[in-house]
Amino acid sequence: MKYRSWAEIDLKRLTENIHKIQKFLKPGTKYLQVVKADAYGHGAIEVSRTALNNNAYYLGVANADEGIQLRLAEIYSPVLVLSPSTSDEIEYLLNYNITSSVSSFEFAKVLDESAKKQNKKVNIHIEVDSGMGRTGITIDSAEKEILRIAGLKNILIEGIFSHFPSSEIPEDPFAHIQVNEFKQLLLHLKEKKLTIPLIHFANSGGILNYPRSHFNMVRAGLLTFGEYPGGELKKIISVKPVMSFKTQVVLLKKFKKGDTISYNRSYKLKNDSLIAVLPIGYGDGYDFLLSNKGTVLIKGNEYPIVGRVTMDLTMIDIGKNNSIKIGDEAILIGKSGKKEITAEDIAKKIGTINYNILCSVGKRAPRIYLNQEKLKGFQPIFKRKDITDDLISKDKLDEVIKHSLQLRLNEEVGNSLYHGLFQTIFGQGDEPIIFRRGFFYHIRFKQSRNKDFYDADITIGYEKIFKENEFIIACADSEEALEKLFSDPKVEYRWLIQGKNNINFNDFKLNKVLLNRTGLKINEKNKTSRGLEYLIKLPEKLNLLHKSVEFQLQFTTIHPVSKREF
Repeated sequence: MKYRSWAEIDLKRLTENIHKIQKFLKPGTKYLQVVKADAYGHGAIEVSRTALNNNAYYLGVANADEGIQLRLAEIYSPVLVLSPSTSDEIEYLLNYNITSSVSSFEFAKVLDESAKKQNKKVNIHIEVDSGMGRTGITIDSAEKEILRIAGLKNILIEGIFSHFPSSEIPEDPFAHIQVNEFKQLLLHLKEKKLTIPLIHFANSGGILNYPRSHFNMVRAGLLTFGEYPGGELKKIISVKPVMSFKTQVVLLKKFKKGDTISYNRSYKLKNDSLIAVLPIGYGDGYDFLLSNKGTVLIKGNEYPIVGRVTMDLTMIDIGKNNSIKIGDEAILIGKSGKKEITAEDIAKKIGTINYNILCSVGKRAPRIYLNQEKLKGFQPIFKRKDITDDLISKDKLDEVIKHSLQLRLNEEVGNSLYHGLFQTIFGQGDEPIIFRRGFFYHIRFKQSRNKDFYDADITIGYEKIFKENEFIIACADSEEALEKLFSDPKVEYRWLIQGKNNINFNDFKLNKVLLNRTGLKINEKNKTSRGLEYLIKLPEKLNLLHKSVEFQLQFTTIHPVSKREF
C-alpha cells in the first residue's frame, strides 16, 4: 500500500551516526540512547533495537508509558525515566522493571514504601540540578538529600546525573562551573562512603564540547538522528539525517493569474499556474506556520507552498511544469537529487527548533524502516481477534485495550495490544512473555541398538533476547519433572523422554550451543531430581545481553518407538 504520507527511517544512517558519536568516548564509557517522544518521532522500538545492537547500555524515556511500550516490544535492557515520575506511575515502574529518576526525598520515600509492599529493591538515578533550573535536587542541598535517600532500605542508588542548559555552546564558562560543582558533590559523597555506579552528565552537545562531563555514561539524543543541537557542532562531527518525511501528489489543477488559494485567500497567483495538491497538513504534523513559507521537493526541484496549510491538504505552485504527475513523490523533509530540506531548515523558517519539527511528524504517517536502502519493516497493521471470557474477563480485556490505546494511538496499537493480551493470558506474575521468532526444528531418526527406541539427531534454532547471563538446557523423564523445569525461568529449553526410567547422559547428549554461530562452552552438566541439566554461561566479551541473537541447539537423544508425538 502507498500511504498518503509516510516517514522513512534509515537505520543504516542511524547506526553510522551512533558509531561516529561513540568515537568521542573513552573506552568503557557506557552509552544511553534517548528514545523519549517516540525517539524524537523516529519510532522508539526500532531505534532502541538498533542502538542496543550497537552497544547502547541504557535507554532513556520521558514517562512510564514510554517504558512500558518498550517492554511490550520485548526490549528488556535497562530503561531510565529521565523526567520526574508521578506517584500514580510507581506501580508500573515496579511491575515493568523501569528505573525511575528521583528529584526529591519525598518521592523516593513513596517509591521505597511501594517497593517494600512488593518485597522488591528498586534501582533509581538521582537527578541533580546543577544549573538547568528545572528538575533535580538543587546542588546546594544535594549531599544532604542524597544521604537521606541512601538510608531507604528498598532503594538502590544505581546512578546520579545532571543536565546542561547550553551544551551546544563551546567553552561556555557556566558549563565548566556546573561540571566542577557536580564533581565536588561526588567527592563529598565518596567521603561519606557513598559510591554510585553510574554517573552521567553529557548530552549530545556535552559529548562533543565537554569531555570532562563524560564520567562513565553519556546520553545521546538529537545528534544520533542526524540533527545538530547547535550550528557550531557541525565543525566537530558530520552526522546525516535519519528521517525523510514524504507524501504524494493527489491532484493537479490549473489556475489563472489573480486566482486565490486556500483559506482566507491568503495567496494570489501572479501568473497562470498549475497547482499540485498534497494530501498532508497540520493534522499530519506539517506545521500551519509553513503557510506561504515552506517548500517541497519533487523530482529534484524545489516548489513553494502557496496559501494556508490546512488540516489535511497543502498546495504547491509548480508553475508550468508538465512533467509532474499524480502519484509523484513529494519530499517535505529529505533529499531529492542535489537538493535537501532538513528539519533545521524548516525550523528556521518558522522560528522554532529542529527538535520540535521531528517530534511533530504525526502518527498518521507510518514509519517505514530502511536498512541499506532496502525495506527492513514497517509498523504492523491493527488486527482484531475474539477473546473468550474463559481466557480473560471483559473488564481485564477493556483495561488492556485502553492501556494499549494510550500507549500508541496509531498502527502500533495492534502490536501493543497483541503483546498485552498474551502477557495477561500467559504471563506469570510480573515476568514478561519471551517470544521466540524464526523458529526452525530439524530431526533425523535412525534405528537404535535398543529396539524400543529410535536415536534422534536434533537441531533447534530461533531468535532470542537473553535477559540473564546464564541458562539451562534440561531433559526430564516424567511430566512432574518437566513441570518443575517449566517453572524455572533459567531453563531455556526442556526435553521430555517418556517410557524410560533412570535416564542418563547417553540418552540426552547436548552436542553444541551456538549464539550468532559462535559455539559456547558447556560449563556444567548434572543429574538432578528434575533430570539431566546442562548449565551454559554467556561469555562477557560477546556482549549479548538484551540483544536479539540467533540461538541454536544441537543434541542427540532417544525417542520411544511406540510414541507418535512429541
